[in-house]
Order: sequence, then structure tokens, then C-alpha cells
Amino acid sequence: GEEQARNSLRQAFASLRKIFKAQETFPFVVTEEDAAIDTQAFTLDTDQLSEANGWPALERLHRGTFLEGLSIQGQTIQDWPLAERQRFDALRADRLAGCIADLETAEEHASALVAAQALLGIEPLNEIAHRAIMRSHAQTGERAKALKQYQSCSELLQRELDIEPAPETRQLYDDLKQQGGATVAPPTEPADSDVSGSDTPGLAVLPFENLSGDPDQEYFSDGLTEDIITELSRFRELFVIAPNSSFSYKGKAVKVQDVGADLGVGYVVEGSVRRAGDRVRVTVQLVEAATGKHIWAEKFDRELTGIFELQDEITKAIVIVLPKRLQGAMIESVRRKPSENLSAYDCYMRGRWLFNQSSSQDPLALELFRKAVGIDPDCAHAHAEIANALSYSVFTFSPIGGDPMSAALDSLERALTLGEGDPSIHNIAAEVYLICGQHDLAKSHSDKAMAFNPNDTTTLLGRASILTYMGDHQAGVDVVREVLRYDPRSPDFYLEGLGEALYMKRDYDAAVEAYRRWHNPPVHMYTQLAASYAQIGRMEEAEAARRVFEDRCPKDSDFACYAAAHTRICKRPEDAEHWLEGYRKAGLPI
Repeated sequence: GEEQARNSLRQAFASLRKIFKAQETFPFVVTEEDAAIDTQAFTLDTDQLSEANGWPALERLHRGTFLEGLSIQGQTIQDWPLAERQRFDALRADRLAGCIADLETAEEHASALVAAQALLGIEPLNEIAHRAIMRSHAQTGERAKALKQYQSCSELLQRELDIEPAPETRQLYDDLKQQGGATVAPPTEPADSDVSGSDTPGLAVLPFENLSGDPDQEYFSDGLTEDIITELSRFRELFVIAPNSSFSYKGKAVKVQDVGADLGVGYVVEGSVRRAGDRVRVTVQLVEAATGKHIWAEKFDRELTGIFELQDEITKAIVIVLPKRLQGAMIESVRRKPSENLSAYDCYMRGRWLFNQSSSQDPLALELFRKAVGIDPDCAHAHAEIANALSYSVFTFSPIGGDPMSAALDSLERALTLGEGDPSIHNIAAEVYLICGQHDLAKSHSDKAMAFNPNDTTTLLGRASILTYMGDHQAGVDVVREVLRYDPRSPDFYLEGLGEALYMKRDYDAAVEAYRRWHNPPVHMYTQLAASYAQIGRMEEAEAARRVFEDRCPKDSDFACYAAAHTRICKRPEDAEHWLEGYRKAGLPI
């Protein structure tokens, strides 16, 4: 009601006044009838966007969708952010198109490429952006990439609008073909790679089937499908078919092989929703399109309370697990390829698999990441993983190179330049900066990764480490346990962050349990297990864990250097001393 709403608003502003008590100004103007932001108190990026001219200003302000992730109850107020998003997207698209023209005139092709990619993020069918990307690749001698971009553009237009590219786009394509002196057939059917125009796995989510026998429940199954597509689209490593294409199969009996061929995707997600009384059961399965092979299937049984909360929870449960299962299938496919026939993406995927197996495989993983960069110098993910492998090597007792942290930061800088809008790269940046002891930078990049994609397990685990080592140990425990609750069959390395957080909150028995659940952990985990045993006086077991560490680590290892690297990631001195205390009690040489 009106009066209740006004009282709630007054209470909100009373709380805000307490928060801003230490500031010189209160950033709101509040009267009996009105409440507004005081635009003199601070700047608003929305105002800056409206006034921005030129690429540097637009690049700085290009940070994603207006109030992304905001959810407000009530249809009237929900309409407002939707309308504003459309308005700002149209404004950004218009400004970006103008910037692209100016940048190309000034022959600033690298910036034109970034601006064009930003424009495609708003309008995937915008041919101005596609042509700019083609020209940018051609300017750097990457004619094959330019031609591939045309193929991607053509297939998208055909699939989404059933039209051909504009004459200007086709002419550019023809000119590029002739410049290379070779014939390149125009696109017809999608090739082995996906319609995304890259090696990234293409995925289509078909409308979930309503098995409830109640047509009124159709909105729930359709809404669930749309939410899953939206959330999966946050994963930049996936190419997810848009809802309008996926929903063209609604109500039709189709084979996944046909869907894969029609949409040019390698994988299809199918599902069903059945409501019985006060419970809802959702089933979901991931299928390899070419073979019809089932890769993963799961059931989600939930009490039917708030329908929208239930929809959100099931969506989260699916999108937390599904990308990792899909990645596992992709890795298996890549591992079957002959080593002499690998693309940059294949090398990157193989390297990631090796990096997650055991620290003894890290040098081989690093070799594959470097090979990926050799094939494609602009492979941002490979640059990021090089930084990841180099920085993590300080914990393996076999640091890679004379100064792995310096080399890691160089590779990270390159990765961030190439992949500013990629959450997985910001997540790696957070980890690398944490290992360097640069906590504010680590927190900043973790915030960016979470803003881009709060459902990615790697991002969540990275977030847990940031929280733990900045002093909020319970929050670190909670985040890891949430991931494990949604994905109980997760890889063992998920336990690293849990064990560390439990030790730091002095729950040593639980820390021991977490470490012991890890089959074949990296060697440094035994030092943390020994410290946990020592803290609760189980000295025989602490000594046994220390002996395993001493037997497995390289003979010339310097544990004091490892301990210094470990304590450097602790923001609070008392947390650093807590680890050193445990190591001393366990008899480790620091």
C-alpha cells in the first residue's frame, strides 16, 4: 500500500544516512514527496555515456548492460529497467558505430576491432561491426580470420532473419578473396567449427517439455528454458543459440542430429518439467549432436514454494554444473585429435585439462598454452593460462623460470588487453594478483568476474579464495560449500579452497576432512594437512603427512620460500602468522 511503501522508503533513507554519515555530502535529495539522486554529489556513468564523444570515453564506459542482474518485484517497475536497457543499448550502438568509422579513418585498426567487438555484443547482426572486424583482421595480415568473420556474419543473418549480407559486406568478402589469390567458397552449411565462427563449443537449449498435463504450467517450462539460455550466455567460452532460434523447435519431434545440423552446433540440451502436487521435478540432459550420445543427465526435485524463486534456483543448479560437463566432453574430443593437428583452441583445452590433473603436469600444460599463443597470438585465454601456470608454480616447489611472477604479470597484461570483457580472464587476474599479494587488484578483478558471470564455478572458487585470504574465512567456506552442494561430483581440486578456509577459521577437524577427501593432491597440500593435524595435537598424523611431503617434493626444494609465498597472499598479518604457527608445530623447516 501507499503508506507502507512510503514508510519503507523512509527507513531505507534513514539507513543510507547512517552509511554516509562519515561523508561530507549525502548523495540524495529527499523531501516529503520526492526522492532523487543528487547529481552534484558524484558523477553517473549513464550521464557520461549520453555525453561521451570519441573512442577513449566510450571504451571506458562500455561495461555491459544497464543494471544487469537487477530483479525487482512488480511488473510496473520491472518495465523501467527493460526500457532503459533498450535505450542505452541503442545509444551505445549508435556511438560505437560512429567511433568505428572515425577509428578506421584514422587507421587505428586495433581500437576499431575492439569497438566493433563491443558493438557486436549489443547487436550481433550489425554488419558495420562485422565489416570493421573483417577489415581489422585484413590489415594485420590475418585474411583467413577476416573471411571466417564473413562466414559467421552470413550464417547469423541467414538463421536469424533469413536474409543475405548487404552488398557492401559481400563486396568486401569478394575483395578479400581476390587479394589472397585463392578461391574461398562462400559459406553454405556450417563447417566442423560452430556457427560462432570459432572453435568454441556451440550449444542449443531446446524448449523444456511440459509433462504436467496442465497447459497453464507452460509458462514455467518456457521461462526456465529462457533463463538457462540467458545464464549460459554469460559463459564467453560457449556460443549459445538465441532463444528465438531454439524456440522454433517447440512442440516438434526432432532429432538432436537434425538440430545440430540446422543450427551448426555440437551440443544440445533437452529437458522436461513435471509438476505433481506441491513438488516439481525437472530433468535435463546434455547430448552430443553428431552422435546422439548422452554426456550428462540430472534430476532436480524441489518443493513448489515461490514459483519464481524455484525457477531461479533450478536455473542456477543447471548452469553451475552443465558448462563443466560440456567442457569435459570437449576436452575428451580434443584429446582424441592427433597432436600434429591441433588448433590454438585445442592446445588451450588440452593444457587446461593437464593443469587441473596434477601440478607435475604444469610444465606440459604451460608448453601447450605457449603453443596456442604461437598459433594464435591473440588467444587471450592462452595468455591468461600462461600467467596462471607461472604464478601457481611458486607453490609446486619447482618455480618455472627465474622470476615466474614477473613473467606471469606480463602474460596477464596481454590477456587483459585482449579479453577485457571475459569473466574467466578477470578470474585468473584475481588469482594471479592474489598470489602477488596485490589484494586490492585481486578484489577488483574478482568483482568484475562475478559481475559478468556469478554462476561460473571457477569464478566462485576464485571468489572464495579472495574472501578467505582477505580475512572473511566463513564467507570463503560458504562459497565453496555452495558450489559443492550444486555439484557434489565436482573435481577434487575444488577442495583446496575449502581446506584453506576451514584452517584459517580454526576449524581444524573439518579442514583435515576436506584435505583427506582429495585423491592424489598436489604435494604442498600435505604441508597444510600436517599443519591442521598439528593444531589439534594429532602429532603422529602430522608427522606422517610431513613425511609424505618430504618424500614427494623435489630434493632441492626450499620450504621457507614456499611458506613466504603462501603467507604473502594473506592480507592480515595474523592470518600469515597462523599458517607459520601450524607449519612450525608440524616440524616443517621455516
